[in-house]
Amino acid sequence: MDDMNFIDELNRLADNAESLESTTVTTIEVERWKTLFSYTDAEASLIIKRQLADVTQERIPEGHWELIRKDVEAAGHSRLSWEHLLQMKDTMKANSTTLIDSEGKSWTLLWMAGFIRDVESVKEITGVEGQLKVEKVGATFGTHDVVWIDDEGLKKIEDFIDAKLILEKTG
Repeated sequence: MDDMNFIDELNRLADNAESLESTTVTTIEVERWKTLFSYTDAEASLIIKRQLADVTQERIPEGHWELIRKDVEAAGHSRLSWEHLLQMKDTMKANSTTLIDSEGKSWTLLWMAGFIRDVESVKEITGVEGQLKVEKVGATFGTHDVVWIDDEGLKKIEDFIDAKLILEKTG
């Protein structure tokens, strides 16, 4: 990284830290995330706090936000929730594990939360009609369920998330 890129990156990190300094998790934002992403109160609060604390995350540049703001807000999003949606697939992948079974088939273990909160929602999104393998796993904030998804099912979940990026005005 040359000196100019290094300075630009430091400035970006400082801007992110400064813009988040006065931001707190509000009830309105938690309710918005529950509605938009199907999170529980606890999930929404935790994920918002993590997003606010992450100064390394890419933020929507101010100029770009001004161009899209009206449509994004008309669809029920805040800048914070829109940034979350834009990064949701990457976050989902970062919080999952991929395994290869004895037959060579690839499986992704996905945290069941939000849009894929339960077996029925996973089946609806993926089109799976049979049984799904679900397991409880430990995490730093307790236990949670993970669902085993094959590559085809994972692609359908990713397509579902992509479809959420197409703005639908709520009013």
